[in-house]
Amino acid sequence: LEEAMEQFAKKTGMEITGYCVQEDDSGLPPRYLFYVECAGEIAAGTETILDDCLCSVNYGYKGCRGMNEIGAPQIVGLPGGSFQRYEEHLAAGGHLMGQNKRICILDTVEKKRFFAAEIPV
Repeated sequence: LEEAMEQFAKKTGMEITGYCVQEDDSGLPPRYLFYVECAGEIAAGTETILDDCLCSVNYGYKGCRGMNEIGAPQIVGLPGGSFQRYEEHLAAGGHLMGQNKRICILDTVEKKRFFAAEIPV
């Protein structure tokens, strides 16, 4: 995931300050939903670039995409400071900041709710 995101940032010229991903099974086929915090706007067409980057680093993903078992990823832009607010949220809940790893995979309901609430309306 990290390698794909590094490629994605290089190819798009985006300065990504944070990202995380979750499974999105709200439609068929299911896909991955990426929350991305970056300087500037996320340009149209970047999801295709992200898909290409994911395929280039993960042959399992590429195979699933080729068989239409996974749909193209979706990218949702987050406002600046979203990941900082998440760290503050954890600290308010009693987590010591030195014990927190950078979040990449949204694997709990709490994480998913937090980042979904960060989406600008």
